[in-house]
Amino acid sequence: MINFLKVSVFSLLMVGAFWGFSNFGIPQIKPADPPGEAKIDLSNMTMEKFIALGADLFENKGDCALCHTGRRAPKLNKVAANADKAMKDPAYKGTAKTVEEYLRESMLKPSLYVVPGFGKKGTNDTESPMPDIMGAKVGFNEIEVLAAIAYIQDLSGSEITVQIPKPGAAPKAPEASKAGDCKK
Repeated sequence: MINFLKVSVFSLLMVGAFWGFSNFGIPQIKPADPPGEAKIDLSNMTMEKFIALGADLFENKGDCALCHTGRRAPKLNKVAANADKAMKDPAYKGTAKTVEEYLRESMLKPSLYVVPGFGKKGTNDTESPMPDIMGAKVGFNEIEVLAAIAYIQDLSGSEITVQIPKPGAAPKAPEASKAGDCKK
């Protein structure tokens, strides 16, 4: 019984020592506050700046490059150029009539058309792993969606049909997403 008490006390002291060292002996790293919603100044926005905003959103806020520059998702440099072909595909379930509408649809309802080979495993390319970019996981607003469309059209070498919103245009708040998550 004495040995049991000695072992128990020793174990508690060791656990306490490790706990104390890990909480007080090692500097604690506190996470930074998440960045606030960036203010987009539309008053002197040019198409070049709007496209650059779309590129920045693609690389940073949207984390789109994580999937769209590798093998997880189609590369975007041909998406706009192939939009007409995709809209004529029997697997296409959307209603878009123009490249701009198709790109918007692809961002907000990505499962309406899944490029063959890029669907979620086990869904036979009927469900996209990409989230709705206005949903909670990505959180683009309406102006950011338009900038992303302009960027993709520019990247594809297609005609840029997006109109830059007028100053004072209120971005719509992001809604909850029901789509998948490309970030794995």
